[in-house]
Amino acid sequence: MKTNKLILISALLLIIPLVASLPFAVLPDVGVNGTVTNVSLEPIKGAEIKILGLGLSDITDENGNYFIRDVPAGTYDIAASAQDQGFGPETKIVTAYSTNVTTVNFILYTAGSDCRQDCSKTNDEIPVCHMDCEGINDCHFYDNTLRDICTRNGEMIGVPVGNTVSYNETHKATCCEGTPYLHKKTPGTSLIFPEAENIVRITRIVFFRGQFARMIIDMFE
Repeated sequence: MKTNKLILISALLLIIPLVASLPFAVLPDVGVNGTVTNVSLEPIKGAEIKILGLGLSDITDENGNYFIRDVPAGTYDIAASAQDQGFGPETKIVTAYSTNVTTVNFILYTAGSDCRQDCSKTNDEIPVCHMDCEGINDCHFYDNTLRDICTRNGEMIGVPVGNTVSYNETHKATCCEGTPYLHKKTPGTSLIFPEAENIVRITRIVFFRGQFARMIIDMFE
């Protein structure tokens, strides 16, 4: 029995130095990081990033980078601001995790202007083209013709960003800042309007006046 106790004590003494010699595990950084730039993607130094409701914040370095560490897991509003440099604030929603880093990047726009680079506005529920954004934050329409088409001549609600519109009889363009391109038209084959172009024909079998009949629908420009 004494021999067994001596063997057990010896084994423990051997294990303790071995454990003590192992390196401590390095826990990964957790939190929220990202970059803050202007519309030309130039870094903004000195911008303040805050996670609202937690009192956690950071200031961007010369490369526009920030890192807010040890953010509790959850979903929060995160705001970036550099108003002392002439930029307006922007707020986003971030979900933080306890096991990894979440990245949130910001693009700040000139203070007093809610226009984006694609000629939409920051408060658009669906991004649409705005005539009054011309020349602001790098928004530039191809020409006045496309500007009028994409903004519906300055109406309250313009054409959604990315939509294709007819620029003239031969060209189309993508709103808001697309360059017109040649659009190849398909010769008309409509039964009723032979001169029509870009025909899309839909055929359906319908029950009409007690018998089956073929219904033809021609959609064209």
